[in-house]
Amino acid sequence: MMRHLLKVIHLRWMIIAICTLAALGLAGAYALLAPPVYKSAASVVVDARTAETIGPQAQAERMSPDYLLTLEDILKSNRVAERVVELIDAKTVPRLAENYGWTPSAGPLKEFLASQLLQSMTVESSIGSSRVMQIGFLSGSPEYSASMANAFAQAFIDVNLALQAEPARSAAQAYEQQLERKAEELRGAQQRLAALQRDLGVIDGAGGPSADNVNLTTLATQLANATAAAEAASSQTQAGALPAVESDPVVTQLDVQLASLQAQLAQLGTLAGPNNAQVRQLKNQIATLEAQKAQQVAAARQSKAAEAAQARTVQQGIAGQVAAQMQRTIASQETQNELAQAKLDVAGVQLAYDQMAQRRTQLQVLGESGQTNISILTPARPSAAPV
Repeated sequence: MMRHLLKVIHLRWMIIAICTLAALGLAGAYALLAPPVYKSAASVVVDARTAETIGPQAQAERMSPDYLLTLEDILKSNRVAERVVELIDAKTVPRLAENYGWTPSAGPLKEFLASQLLQSMTVESSIGSSRVMQIGFLSGSPEYSASMANAFAQAFIDVNLALQAEPARSAAQAYEQQLERKAEELRGAQQRLAALQRDLGVIDGAGGPSADNVNLTTLATQLANATAAAEAASSQTQAGALPAVESDPVVTQLDVQLASLQAQLAQLGTLAGPNNAQVRQLKNQIATLEAQKAQQVAAARQSKAAEAAQARTVQQGIAGQVAAQMQRTIASQETQNELAQAKLDVAGVQLAYDQMAQRRTQLQVLGESGQTNISILTPARPSAAPV
């Protein structure tokens, strides 16, 4: 096979040589006669730092090759090219339109120039994983190539900033509308709380036990004391419960006198008979003292009964006050529960409003931010030699 191929080349070498020389001649003539083409490139670097975005952006996402490819697609988009047209001096636009052969039938001038400029723009990266992008531009003028390369670099930064700011501004407007509704809801909750406090006659205090609870506790203590006193007084009036009665001073004195007379009677009884005048006199005195003691014990019992009745009356009165205070406390607790729920409603709406207001402010700052993670590393300069 190789032998046949070499044989064919040997037989046709003249034709091959003539064609090769003709192609070289045409290429040389084109190189001498064609206008020179100059290329200038501006270097931009995509920083790996966290960009100002609406949501969090993972480190892996920022380091992904897809991220750089996306940026390259953005750079090659018509939006960047149209931004370049906007950056061009208005006095230069008519001359560019003439140079590129624009006519009204070609469509809007801005879109036409953008498509023409994109054809001369090039994008390169130093290595596959490099975050430095070379934005080049080809033209017949080194100064024009440099200016357009720099314009594309600046337009690339502007468009990326706009892609960041536009969603933030749209989200901020949406939050603004939601804040208006939330503010109206907050005013309604505050008005309901104020109306409830006014209707119930309650002033918002600093917390702690309510006056009704304090009064109920005080009355409960008083009732316990009154109950103990009433039970003690009642026990002293019962049959056989004589210690309190016997401790009466008059009864005690009568007991002393009776003991003395009874001792004398016992001593005299051993010496004299029952008809003895002194024995009869002592018996009469003892009978008199016993009658006085019985009368005094009855009076003491009556006094203790009166004290017990009075203690029960006091107990019943305090018990009535406790029952009434209990009802007031229950009603007060229900009122406090209503107020607590109203306060929780206000606090919940207030918290939601504050969070939305904070997010709205963040989005507004982001929408007006001029920060981006793309920076010009090296601006383009006119090239001395054509490419």
